[in-house]
Amino acid sequence: MGALTAILGALGGVDKLVGRFFVDKDKAEANVHDEQITLRESVAGEFAKASTTWWDSLVDGLNRLVRPLFTFGTIGLFWWCVVDPVEFSVSMQALALVPDALWMILGTVVAFWFGTRTLEVKAKAKTASEVRAVVDGMKELRAIPDDEAKRDADFQEVMRSTEPLPNDAILEWNRRRQERK
Repeated sequence: MGALTAILGALGGVDKLVGRFFVDKDKAEANVHDEQITLRESVAGEFAKASTTWWDSLVDGLNRLVRPLFTFGTIGLFWWCVVDPVEFSVSMQALALVPDALWMILGTVVAFWFGTRTLEVKAKAKTASEVRAVVDGMKELRAIPDDEAKRDADFQEVMRSTEPLPNDAILEWNRRRQERK
């Protein structure tokens, strides 16, 4: 009997060893099921409607707006760059004047909402020469004439003259006439 007990004990040890390398599917599925039930109950408890006031609803709505506003705002910047590149460039030049400490605060707010690490950048004020260079760049960008306005001014000037119209003025007149149709 002692030998039989020893053999069964050894087989039990082998069973435990095999159990460490090969998972019991029934137990694993039961564990996954229990985890899923616990997770669903947790989510249901979080989103259960308690007695909410208008203030709670307002704050909840504002909290839900942050990510969409950041997303659509970023897409809007790309749209603005295409629609009005001169003013976009001027505005981006103006952003170069924002102190680094303010950028760090903005980075912290963004990190809070989007779960990234905060920016670890040394705060440094812009020097007078850096500010002057940015302002000069903004003036240069604003000096770029708007092609449409310039073309319209040239067209109006040619139309006021008593000389025969040049070919490009006639083409412009035809283009404008087609747009009205």
